[in-house]
Amino acid sequence: MPLIIPACISAQQPQDYNHLAFQNILSLRFDEASLNIGKSKEINPENPCSVFLENLQDFLRCVIDGDDASYQEYKATNAKRTGMLNSHAGNVALYYKAEMNFHSFLLAMYHQENLYALRKLILAWNQLNHFLKQADNPAEGRKLRGMMLVVFSAIPDEIEWMSSLAGIRSNFDEGITMLEKNLQTHKPGSPEFIESVIIITYLKNIIKQDYQASFNRLGKLPAEYLENPLYRLIYIISASKSRHNDEVIRIAQTYHQDPHEHHVCYFDYLYGSALLNRMDRNAEIALQKYVECTLSDIYLKSAYRKLAWNYLIHSDTSSFERFRKLVLETGSQVADVDRQAYHECALPGIPNTDLLKARLLFDGGYYRQAKSLLLKKATREGLQNAYQQTEYAYRLARIYHQNNETGKAARLYRFTFENGMKHPVYYAACSALQLGNIYEQLGDFRKAKSYYLKVLRTSEKSYGYRFRHSAREGIRRLDDINTAQE
Repeated sequence: MPLIIPACISAQQPQDYNHLAFQNILSLRFDEASLNIGKSKEINPENPCSVFLENLQDFLRCVIDGDDASYQEYKATNAKRTGMLNSHAGNVALYYKAEMNFHSFLLAMYHQENLYALRKLILAWNQLNHFLKQADNPAEGRKLRGMMLVVFSAIPDEIEWMSSLAGIRSNFDEGITMLEKNLQTHKPGSPEFIESVIIITYLKNIIKQDYQASFNRLGKLPAEYLENPLYRLIYIISASKSRHNDEVIRIAQTYHQDPHEHHVCYFDYLYGSALLNRMDRNAEIALQKYVECTLSDIYLKSAYRKLAWNYLIHSDTSSFERFRKLVLETGSQVADVDRQAYHECALPGIPNTDLLKARLLFDGGYYRQAKSLLLKKATREGLQNAYQQTEYAYRLARIYHQNNETGKAARLYRFTFENGMKHPVYYAACSALQLGNIYEQLGDFRKAKSYYLKVLRTSEKSYGYRFRHSAREGIRRLDDINTAQE
Protein backbone atom coordinates (compact mmCIF):
# COMPACT_ATOMS: atom_id res chain seq x y z
CA MET A 1 0.00 0.00 0.00
CA PRO A 2 1.45 3.34 -0.96
CA LEU A 3 2.69 5.35 2.00
CA ILE A 4 1.51 8.63 0.54
CA ILE A 5 1.17 11.27 3.20
CA PRO A 6 -1.07 14.28 2.55
CA ALA A 7 -0.48 17.95 2.27
CA CYS A 8 1.46 19.70 5.00
CA ILE A 9 -0.07 21.76 7.75
CA SER A 10 2.03 24.90 8.01
CA ALA A 11 2.60 26.37 11.44
CA GLN A 12 1.72 30.03 11.87
CA GLN A 13 2.67 30.18 15.55
CA PRO A 14 4.57 27.86 17.92
CA GLN A 15 1.38 27.12 19.87
CA ASP A 16 -0.47 25.92 16.80
CA TYR A 17 -1.87 22.59 18.03
CA ASN A 18 -2.71 21.47 14.52
CA HIS A 19 0.91 21.76 13.51
CA LEU A 20 1.99 19.83 16.60
CA ALA A 21 -0.58 17.17 15.73
CA PHE A 22 0.81 16.94 12.21
CA GLN A 23 4.30 16.40 13.63
CA ASN A 24 2.92 13.70 15.93
CA ILE A 25 1.13 11.95 13.06
CA LEU A 26 4.21 11.97 10.86
CA SER A 27 6.12 10.39 13.77
CA LEU A 28 3.28 7.84 14.26
CA ARG A 29 2.60 9.18 17.76
CA PHE A 30 -1.13 8.91 17.34
CA ASP A 31 -2.11 9.30 21.02
CA GLU A 32 -0.20 12.58 21.27
CA ALA A 33 -1.74 13.71 17.98
CA SER A 34 -5.24 13.07 19.30
CA LEU A 35 -4.50 15.16 22.39
CA ASN A 36 -3.30 18.10 20.30
CA ILE A 37 -6.23 17.83 17.91
CA GLY A 38 -8.51 17.92 20.95
CA LYS A 39 -6.83 21.09 22.21
CA SER A 40 -7.23 22.65 18.78
CA LYS A 41 -10.95 21.85 18.84
CA GLU A 42 -11.30 23.45 22.24
CA ILE A 43 -9.99 26.71 20.81
CA ASN A 44 -11.93 26.47 17.53
CA PRO A 45 -14.51 23.65 17.31
CA GLU A 46 -15.27 24.53 13.67
CA ASN A 47 -11.67 24.25 12.46
CA PRO A 48 -11.68 22.09 9.29
CA CYS A 49 -7.98 21.32 9.73
CA SER A 50 -8.75 19.25 12.83
CA VAL A 51 -11.19 17.14 10.83
CA PHE A 52 -8.57 16.62 8.15
CA LEU A 53 -5.88 15.62 10.66
CA GLU A 54 -8.13 13.06 12.32
CA ASN A 55 -8.77 11.56 8.91
CA LEU A 56 -5.07 11.58 8.09
CA GLN A 57 -4.28 9.68 11.26
CA ASP A 58 -6.84 7.00 10.48
CA PHE A 59 -5.61 6.82 6.88
CA LEU A 60 -2.05 6.16 7.99
CA ARG A 61 -3.20 3.58 10.50
CA CYS A 62 -5.03 1.75 7.70
CA VAL A 63 -1.97 1.94 5.46
CA ILE A 64 0.32 0.53 8.13
CA ASP A 65 -1.97 -2.18 9.50
CA GLY A 66 -3.55 -3.20 6.20
CA ASP A 67 -6.47 -5.08 7.78
CA ASP A 68 -10.04 -4.98 6.53
CA ALA A 69 -11.59 -4.09 9.90
CA SER A 70 -9.59 -0.85 10.14
CA TYR A 71 -10.49 -0.03 6.55
CA GLN A 72 -14.23 -0.49 7.10
CA GLU A 73 -14.05 1.74 10.17
CA TYR A 74 -12.13 4.31 8.15
CA LYS A 75 -14.80 4.34 5.44
CA ALA A 76 -17.54 5.04 7.96
CA THR A 77 -15.71 7.86 9.76
CA ASN A 78 -14.42 9.31 6.49
CA ALA A 79 -17.98 9.70 5.21
CA LYS A 80 -18.95 11.58 8.37
CA ARG A 81 -15.90 13.83 8.23
CA THR A 82 -16.42 14.65 4.58
CA GLY A 83 -19.98 15.60 5.46
CA MET A 84 -18.71 17.88 8.20
CA LEU A 85 -16.45 19.67 5.73
CA ASN A 86 -19.39 20.22 3.38
CA SER A 87 -20.69 22.83 5.83
CA HIS A 88 -17.50 24.88 5.40
CA ALA A 89 -17.30 27.32 2.52
CA GLY A 90 -13.96 28.34 1.06
CA ASN A 91 -10.93 26.76 -0.47
CA VAL A 92 -9.34 25.27 2.64
CA ALA A 93 -12.16 22.80 3.27
CA LEU A 94 -12.38 22.08 -0.47
CA TYR A 95 -8.72 21.13 -0.59
CA TYR A 96 -9.04 18.93 2.49
CA LYS A 97 -11.99 17.10 0.92
CA ALA A 98 -9.97 16.52 -2.26
CA GLU A 99 -7.10 15.01 -0.33
CA MET A 100 -9.36 12.90 1.87
CA ASN A 101 -11.12 11.51 -1.19
CA PHE A 102 -7.73 10.75 -2.75
CA HIS A 103 -6.80 8.78 0.37
CA SER A 104 -10.07 6.88 0.11
CA PHE A 105 -9.29 6.11 -3.53
CA LEU A 106 -5.90 4.65 -2.58
CA LEU A 107 -7.31 2.51 0.21
CA ALA A 108 -10.18 1.30 -1.97
CA MET A 109 -7.72 0.24 -4.67
CA TYR A 110 -5.67 -1.61 -2.07
CA HIS A 111 -8.79 -3.43 -0.84
CA GLN A 112 -9.92 -4.07 -4.45
CA GLU A 113 -13.16 -2.06 -4.27
CA ASN A 114 -12.85 -0.67 -7.77
CA LEU A 115 -16.25 1.02 -8.14
CA TYR A 116 -15.95 2.79 -4.80
CA ALA A 117 -12.41 3.78 -5.78
CA LEU A 118 -13.69 5.25 -9.06
CA ARG A 119 -16.25 7.40 -7.25
CA LYS A 120 -13.63 8.73 -4.84
CA LEU A 121 -11.20 9.31 -7.68
CA ILE A 122 -13.65 11.47 -9.64
CA LEU A 123 -14.53 13.46 -6.52
CA ALA A 124 -10.88 14.08 -5.65
CA TRP A 125 -9.94 15.15 -9.17
CA ASN A 126 -12.91 17.50 -9.58
CA GLN A 127 -12.47 19.03 -6.14
CA LEU A 128 -8.77 19.63 -6.73
CA ASN A 129 -9.42 21.32 -10.07
CA HIS A 130 -12.14 23.46 -8.48
CA PHE A 131 -9.67 24.44 -5.76
CA LEU A 132 -6.97 25.34 -8.29
CA LYS A 133 -9.36 27.61 -10.21
CA GLN A 134 -10.32 29.54 -7.08
CA ALA A 135 -7.04 29.54 -5.11
CA ASP A 136 -5.11 32.77 -4.70
CA ASN A 137 -1.94 30.70 -4.88
CA PRO A 138 -2.45 27.56 -7.04
CA ALA A 139 0.98 26.31 -5.93
CA GLU A 140 -0.70 25.27 -2.68
CA GLY A 141 -2.29 22.40 -4.58
CA ARG A 142 0.96 21.37 -6.24
CA LYS A 143 1.66 18.42 -3.98
CA LEU A 144 -1.72 16.72 -4.33
CA ARG A 145 -1.79 17.30 -8.08
CA GLY A 146 1.76 15.96 -8.38
CA MET A 147 0.87 12.83 -6.44
CA MET A 148 -2.22 12.25 -8.55
CA LEU A 149 -0.35 12.62 -11.85
CA VAL A 150 2.33 10.17 -10.69
CA VAL A 151 -0.06 7.58 -9.24
CA PHE A 152 -2.28 7.60 -12.33
CA SER A 153 0.76 6.96 -14.55
CA ALA A 154 1.15 3.57 -12.86
CA ILE A 155 -2.45 2.34 -12.85
CA PRO A 156 -2.52 -1.29 -14.10
CA ASP A 157 -3.88 -1.98 -17.58
CA GLU A 158 -6.94 -3.83 -16.30
CA ILE A 159 -8.23 -0.78 -14.39
CA GLU A 160 -6.85 2.00 -16.59
CA TRP A 161 -10.44 2.62 -17.65
CA MET A 162 -10.91 4.39 -14.30
CA SER A 163 -8.71 7.36 -15.07
CA SER A 164 -10.01 7.48 -18.65
CA LEU A 165 -13.62 7.50 -17.49
CA ALA A 166 -12.84 10.22 -14.97
CA GLY A 167 -11.13 12.32 -17.65
CA ILE A 168 -7.84 12.25 -15.77
CA ARG A 169 -4.51 12.46 -17.52
CA SER A 170 -1.26 11.08 -16.15
CA ASN A 171 2.32 12.24 -16.42
CA PHE A 172 5.00 10.82 -14.15
CA ASP A 173 7.70 13.37 -14.97
CA GLU A 174 5.39 16.36 -14.57
CA GLY A 175 4.09 15.00 -11.29
CA ILE A 176 7.57 14.42 -9.88
CA THR A 177 8.62 17.92 -10.96
CA MET A 178 5.70 19.36 -9.00
CA LEU A 179 6.65 17.33 -5.94
CA GLU A 180 10.30 18.39 -6.19
CA LYS A 181 9.28 22.06 -6.40
CA ASN A 182 7.08 21.56 -3.36
CA LEU A 183 10.03 20.01 -1.49
CA GLN A 184 12.13 23.10 -2.18
CA THR A 185 9.61 25.32 -0.39
CA HIS A 186 10.23 23.62 2.96
CA LYS A 187 13.03 24.08 5.46
CA PRO A 188 15.36 21.02 5.53
CA GLY A 189 14.62 18.91 8.59
CA SER A 190 11.10 20.25 9.06
CA PRO A 191 8.22 17.75 9.21
CA GLU A 192 7.00 19.05 5.84
CA PHE A 193 10.43 18.50 4.29
CA ILE A 194 10.72 14.95 5.62
CA GLU A 195 7.18 14.21 4.51
CA SER A 196 7.97 15.40 0.97
CA VAL A 197 11.14 13.31 0.81
CA ILE A 198 9.14 10.22 1.85
CA ILE A 199 6.49 10.83 -0.81
CA ILE A 200 8.96 11.41 -3.66
CA THR A 201 11.16 8.46 -2.72
CA TYR A 202 8.27 6.06 -2.36
CA LEU A 203 6.65 7.03 -5.64
CA LYS A 204 9.93 6.76 -7.54
CA ASN A 205 10.57 3.38 -5.94
CA ILE A 206 7.25 1.78 -6.80
CA ILE A 207 7.01 3.20 -10.32
CA LYS A 208 10.57 3.62 -11.62
CA GLN A 209 12.14 1.01 -9.31
CA ASP A 210 15.45 2.86 -9.29
CA TYR A 211 16.16 1.91 -5.71
CA GLN A 212 19.88 2.63 -5.98
CA ALA A 213 19.21 6.26 -6.89
CA SER A 214 16.81 6.52 -3.95
CA PHE A 215 19.34 4.98 -1.59
CA ASN A 216 22.04 7.37 -2.81
CA ARG A 217 19.78 10.39 -2.36
CA LEU A 218 18.69 9.42 1.14
CA GLY A 219 22.27 8.65 2.10
CA LYS A 220 23.16 12.30 1.58
CA LEU A 221 20.57 13.51 4.09
CA PRO A 222 21.30 13.93 7.81
CA ALA A 223 21.33 10.72 9.85
CA GLU A 224 18.98 12.23 12.44
CA TYR A 225 16.13 11.93 9.92
CA LEU A 226 16.27 8.20 10.63
CA GLU A 227 14.68 8.89 14.01
CA ASN A 228 11.41 9.36 12.12
CA PRO A 229 9.86 5.87 11.69
CA LEU A 230 8.33 6.54 8.26
CA TYR A 231 11.53 8.03 6.90
CA ARG A 232 13.46 5.10 8.38
CA LEU A 233 11.05 2.68 6.75
CA ILE A 234 11.51 4.18 3.29
CA TYR A 235 15.29 4.25 3.84
CA ILE A 236 15.36 0.55 4.78
CA ILE A 237 13.15 -0.36 1.81
CA SER A 238 15.46 1.53 -0.55
CA ALA A 239 18.53 -0.14 0.99
CA SER A 240 16.92 -3.57 0.81
CA LYS A 241 15.78 -3.27 -2.80
CA SER A 242 19.17 -1.93 -3.89
CA ARG A 243 20.78 -4.91 -2.12
CA HIS A 244 22.61 -3.01 0.61
CA ASN A 245 21.84 -5.85 2.98
CA ASP A 246 24.34 -5.04 5.71
CA GLU A 247 22.99 -1.49 5.88
CA VAL A 248 19.47 -2.82 6.42
CA ILE A 249 20.73 -4.93 9.32
CA ARG A 250 22.73 -2.05 10.77
CA ILE A 251 19.78 0.34 10.74
CA ALA A 252 17.39 -2.30 12.11
CA GLN A 253 19.75 -3.04 14.98
CA THR A 254 20.58 0.61 15.70
CA TYR A 255 17.10 2.19 15.64
CA HIS A 256 14.05 0.80 17.39
CA GLN A 257 10.48 2.00 17.50
CA ASP A 258 9.48 4.07 20.48
CA PRO A 259 6.69 2.46 22.59
CA HIS A 260 4.58 5.56 21.96
CA GLU A 261 4.73 5.07 18.17
CA HIS A 262 2.15 3.06 16.26
CA HIS A 263 3.90 -0.25 15.67
CA VAL A 264 5.03 -1.06 12.12
CA CYS A 265 5.26 -4.84 11.78
CA TYR A 266 6.88 -4.48 8.37
CA PHE A 267 10.15 -3.54 10.06
CA ASP A 268 10.36 -7.13 11.33
CA TYR A 269 9.68 -8.50 7.84
CA LEU A 270 12.47 -6.41 6.32
CA TYR A 271 14.92 -7.24 9.10
CA GLY A 272 14.14 -10.96 8.91
CA SER A 273 14.55 -10.90 5.13
CA ALA A 274 17.95 -9.24 5.45
CA LEU A 275 19.12 -11.80 8.02
CA LEU A 276 17.91 -14.58 5.73
CA ASN A 277 19.90 -13.15 2.81
CA ARG A 278 22.95 -13.45 5.04
CA MET A 279 21.78 -16.95 6.01
CA ASP A 280 21.68 -15.95 9.66
CA ARG A 281 19.60 -18.34 11.78
CA ASN A 282 18.15 -15.36 13.67
CA ALA A 283 16.05 -14.64 10.59
CA GLU A 284 13.51 -17.06 12.03
CA ILE A 285 12.97 -14.88 15.12
CA ALA A 286 12.28 -11.69 13.15
CA LEU A 287 10.05 -13.38 10.58
CA GLN A 288 8.04 -15.20 13.25
CA LYS A 289 7.63 -11.88 15.02
CA TYR A 290 6.20 -10.43 11.82
CA VAL A 291 3.61 -13.17 11.26
CA GLU A 292 2.52 -12.95 14.91
CA CYS A 293 2.33 -9.15 14.81
CA THR A 294 0.68 -8.38 11.47
CA LEU A 295 -3.05 -7.70 11.29
CA SER A 296 -3.04 -8.08 7.51
CA ASP A 297 -2.77 -11.09 5.26
CA ILE A 298 -0.51 -9.10 2.92
CA TYR A 299 3.08 -10.44 2.86
CA LEU A 300 1.95 -13.40 4.96
CA LYS A 301 2.60 -15.96 2.23
CA SER A 302 5.95 -14.33 1.53
CA ALA A 303 6.92 -14.41 5.21
CA TYR A 304 5.99 -18.08 5.52
CA ARG A 305 7.97 -18.86 2.37
CA LYS A 306 11.01 -17.10 3.84
CA LEU A 307 10.61 -19.14 7.01
CA ALA A 308 10.41 -22.28 4.89
CA TRP A 309 13.59 -21.24 3.08
CA ASN A 310 15.33 -20.58 6.39
CA TYR A 311 14.69 -24.17 7.44
CA LEU A 312 15.64 -25.60 4.04
CA ILE A 313 19.06 -23.93 3.85
CA HIS A 314 19.74 -25.34 7.32
CA SER A 315 18.74 -28.86 6.19
CA ASP A 316 15.40 -29.09 8.05
CA THR A 317 13.16 -30.39 5.26
CA SER A 318 10.36 -31.38 7.64
CA SER A 319 9.92 -27.77 8.85
CA PHE A 320 10.30 -26.59 5.26
CA GLU A 321 7.29 -28.68 4.23
CA ARG A 322 5.30 -27.45 7.23
CA PHE A 323 5.79 -23.81 6.28
CA ARG A 324 5.31 -24.47 2.58
CA LYS A 325 1.86 -25.78 3.48
CA LEU A 326 1.16 -22.51 5.33
CA VAL A 327 2.12 -20.58 2.19
CA LEU A 328 -0.49 -22.51 0.21
CA GLU A 329 -3.26 -22.34 2.82
CA THR A 330 -3.00 -18.87 4.43
CA GLY A 331 -2.72 -15.24 3.38
CA SER A 332 -3.78 -13.52 0.17
CA GLN A 333 -2.38 -13.04 -3.32
CA VAL A 334 -2.86 -9.28 -3.59
CA ALA A 335 0.86 -8.50 -3.45
CA ASP A 336 3.14 -9.79 -6.19
CA VAL A 337 5.57 -11.37 -3.69
CA ASP A 338 2.65 -13.34 -2.20
CA ARG A 339 1.55 -14.55 -5.63
CA GLN A 340 5.11 -15.58 -6.39
CA ALA A 341 5.37 -17.38 -3.05
CA TYR A 342 2.18 -19.31 -3.78
CA HIS A 343 3.12 -20.32 -7.33
CA GLU A 344 6.62 -21.43 -6.33
CA CYS A 345 5.44 -23.40 -3.31
CA ALA A 346 2.79 -25.11 -5.44
CA LEU A 347 5.53 -26.65 -7.59
CA PRO A 348 6.27 -30.29 -6.76
CA GLY A 349 9.51 -31.33 -5.09
CA ILE A 350 11.99 -29.51 -2.90
CA PRO A 351 13.93 -26.54 -4.33
CA ASN A 352 17.60 -26.95 -5.13
CA THR A 353 19.37 -25.74 -1.99
CA ASP A 354 22.42 -24.36 -3.79
CA LEU A 355 20.26 -22.33 -6.18
CA LEU A 356 18.24 -21.04 -3.23
CA LYS A 357 21.39 -19.98 -1.38
CA ALA A 358 22.69 -18.23 -4.51
CA ARG A 359 19.35 -16.45 -4.84
CA LEU A 360 19.46 -15.21 -1.26
CA LEU A 361 23.09 -14.11 -1.53
CA PHE A 362 22.30 -12.17 -4.71
CA ASP A 363 19.30 -10.49 -3.09
CA GLY A 364 21.59 -9.39 -0.29
CA GLY A 365 24.19 -7.96 -2.66
CA TYR A 366 26.74 -10.67 -1.91
CA TYR A 367 27.52 -11.16 -5.59
CA ARG A 368 30.98 -12.68 -5.24
CA GLN A 369 29.77 -15.40 -2.88
CA ALA A 370 26.73 -16.13 -5.06
CA LYS A 371 28.86 -16.42 -8.20
CA SER A 372 31.39 -18.66 -6.45
CA LEU A 373 28.61 -20.98 -5.31
CA LEU A 374 27.03 -21.22 -8.76
CA LEU A 375 30.33 -21.94 -10.51
CA LYS A 376 31.17 -24.86 -8.23
CA LYS A 377 31.23 -28.19 -10.00
CA ALA A 378 29.01 -29.74 -7.32
CA THR A 379 26.35 -27.08 -7.92
CA ARG A 380 26.27 -27.71 -11.67
CA GLU A 381 26.21 -31.48 -11.21
CA GLY A 382 23.41 -31.16 -8.67
CA LEU A 383 20.93 -29.77 -11.21
CA GLN A 384 18.27 -32.44 -11.48
CA ASN A 385 15.99 -31.31 -14.32
CA ALA A 386 15.37 -28.74 -17.06
CA TYR A 387 13.60 -26.41 -14.64
CA GLN A 388 16.65 -26.23 -12.37
CA GLN A 389 18.93 -25.75 -15.37
CA THR A 390 16.80 -22.79 -16.45
CA GLU A 391 16.89 -21.30 -12.98
CA TYR A 392 20.66 -21.82 -12.85
CA ALA A 393 21.09 -19.88 -16.10
CA TYR A 394 18.85 -17.10 -14.82
CA ARG A 395 20.67 -16.78 -11.50
CA LEU A 396 24.07 -16.64 -13.18
CA ALA A 397 22.81 -14.15 -15.78
CA ARG A 398 21.66 -11.81 -13.03
CA ILE A 399 25.12 -11.88 -11.43
CA TYR A 400 26.95 -11.29 -14.72
CA HIS A 401 24.56 -8.43 -15.51
CA GLN A 402 25.14 -6.87 -12.10
CA ASN A 403 28.90 -7.12 -12.69
CA ASN A 404 28.52 -5.40 -16.11
CA GLU A 405 29.49 -8.57 -18.00
CA THR A 406 26.62 -7.96 -20.40
CA GLY A 407 27.80 -10.35 -23.12
CA LYS A 408 27.71 -13.35 -20.79
CA ALA A 409 24.50 -12.10 -19.21
CA ALA A 410 22.72 -11.72 -22.56
CA ARG A 411 23.61 -15.27 -23.64
CA LEU A 412 22.22 -16.72 -20.42
CA TYR A 413 19.13 -14.49 -20.52
CA ARG A 414 18.39 -15.75 -24.06
CA PHE A 415 18.75 -19.35 -22.88
CA THR A 416 16.46 -18.63 -19.95
CA PHE A 417 13.83 -16.96 -22.10
CA GLU A 418 13.81 -19.73 -24.70
CA ASN A 419 13.62 -22.50 -22.13
CA GLY A 420 11.69 -20.76 -19.37
CA MET A 421 8.44 -20.05 -21.22
CA LYS A 422 7.20 -23.53 -20.38
CA HIS A 423 7.81 -23.10 -16.66
CA PRO A 424 5.24 -21.29 -14.43
CA VAL A 425 7.70 -18.83 -12.90
CA TYR A 426 8.97 -15.36 -13.72
CA TYR A 427 12.42 -16.22 -15.15
CA ALA A 428 11.43 -15.96 -18.81
CA ALA A 429 9.53 -12.67 -18.49
CA CYS A 430 12.28 -11.06 -16.44
CA SER A 431 14.95 -12.30 -18.86
CA ALA A 432 13.11 -10.72 -21.80
CA LEU A 433 12.88 -7.44 -19.88
CA GLN A 434 16.58 -7.52 -19.02
CA LEU A 435 17.47 -8.26 -22.65
CA GLY A 436 15.40 -5.25 -23.68
CA ASN A 437 17.36 -3.11 -21.23
CA ILE A 438 20.71 -4.46 -22.43
CA TYR A 439 19.99 -3.88 -26.13
CA GLU A 440 18.55 -0.43 -25.41
CA GLN A 441 21.80 0.51 -23.64
CA LEU A 442 23.80 -0.91 -26.56
CA GLY A 443 21.82 1.22 -29.00
CA ASP A 444 20.19 -1.74 -30.77
CA PHE A 445 16.70 -0.31 -30.50
CA ARG A 446 15.09 -2.83 -32.85
CA LYS A 447 16.15 -5.78 -30.71
CA ALA A 448 15.35 -3.89 -27.54
CA LYS A 449 11.78 -3.22 -28.66
CA SER A 450 11.32 -6.82 -29.79
CA TYR A 451 12.16 -8.07 -26.30
CA TYR A 452 9.99 -5.47 -24.59
CA LEU A 453 7.12 -6.66 -26.77
CA LYS A 454 7.85 -10.25 -25.74
CA VAL A 455 7.39 -9.19 -22.12
CA LEU A 456 3.94 -7.81 -22.93
CA ARG A 457 2.99 -11.12 -24.53
CA THR A 458 3.97 -13.26 -21.54
CA SER A 459 1.34 -14.40 -19.05
CA GLU A 460 3.56 -14.32 -15.98
CA LYS A 461 1.32 -14.31 -12.89
CA SER A 462 3.57 -13.13 -10.06
CA TYR A 463 5.35 -9.99 -11.23
CA GLY A 464 3.43 -9.56 -14.47
CA TYR A 465 2.23 -6.00 -13.83
CA ARG A 466 5.68 -4.82 -12.76
CA PHE A 467 7.38 -6.36 -15.80
CA ARG A 468 4.75 -5.10 -18.24
CA HIS A 469 4.90 -1.59 -16.80
CA SER A 470 8.70 -1.52 -17.21
CA ALA A 471 8.41 -2.90 -20.75
CA ARG A 472 5.85 -0.23 -21.72
CA GLU A 473 8.16 2.43 -20.30
CA GLY A 474 10.98 1.00 -22.43
CA ILE A 475 8.85 1.05 -25.57
CA ARG A 476 7.82 4.63 -24.82
CA ARG A 477 11.46 5.67 -24.51
CA LEU A 478 12.33 4.01 -27.80
CA ASP A 479 9.37 5.59 -29.57
CA ASP A 480 10.44 9.01 -28.27
CA ILE A 481 13.93 8.42 -29.68
CA ASN A 482 12.54 7.42 -33.07
CA THR A 483 10.28 10.46 -33.13
CA ALA A 484 13.19 12.77 -32.30
CA GLN A 485 15.29 11.25 -35.10
CA GLU A 486 12.60 11.65 -37.77
